[in-house]
Amino acid sequence: MQILKMTGIVLLAAVMLALPASARAQTDGRFAGVVLDATGAFVPGATVTVKNERTGEERTVKTNDQGLYVVTNLKPSIYTIRATFGTSRRSRSRCSP
Repeated sequence: MQILKMTGIVLLAAVMLALPASARAQTDGRFAGVVLDATGAFVPGATVTVKNERTGEERTVKTNDQGLYVVTNLKPSIYTIRATFGTSRRSRSRCSP
């Protein structure tokens, strides 16, 4: 009986610890996309900047070999996304994750 009681307490504690993590995951957003040049070719190594228009906070990532990028853990807000490579620049504004 003692082992069963202890297992139940450990299981309950594990469930309670997991709840805040799952609640956090549901409130954060992300942007994912691909950067292409004017001919439709992938742009590896492009810099993608995501700016929170309400707070001014910026997050910057680089695209991979296929031009893909992901910016995670974004709070609900309005964002501007800017991709740059060399002298080329594309911008898309007022996005929400």
